[in-house]
Amino acid sequence: MMSMTPTERDWGTRRERHRGRRRWAVIGVIALAAALFVRQAPGIDTGPTTPGIRLATVIAFLAVVATAFAWSWRERDEIERQIAINSLAVVGLTSLLFVPVARMAGPVLPISDPILLAWAASAVAGPLAYLWQRLRR
Repeated sequence: MMSMTPTERDWGTRRERHRGRRRWAVIGVIALAAALFVRQAPGIDTGPTTPGIRLATVIAFLAVVATAFAWSWRERDEIERQIAINSLAVVGLTSLLFVPVARMAGPVLPISDPILLAWAASAVAGPLAYLWQRLRR
């Protein structure tokens, strides 16, 4: 019978500690992002906002979104990943088609921002494609 060294025996404990530290780091980034978002919220007068605070808000927001996407992606199996890839492809294709059309039709349409309309169409097309694929299976 082989005896294990203390290092080999405690690998689960070390891994759990590492997971806990990483979890607290992510919670800290989310808290920072929330605090920065509240500072940027309309209707809240917190004094002048500097470009540095705006940049920190954008970076914190992107960090939260990237972390949530990475955790979500790790938990999915290959079928759910394929559904997500197909949905993102629909979003990209919708954007690719609608943005030039909206730009050309902008002067004719009575809409102040036709590109926003193209973005909204893409934002709606992705979840609809996801739901259609999920309900079809």
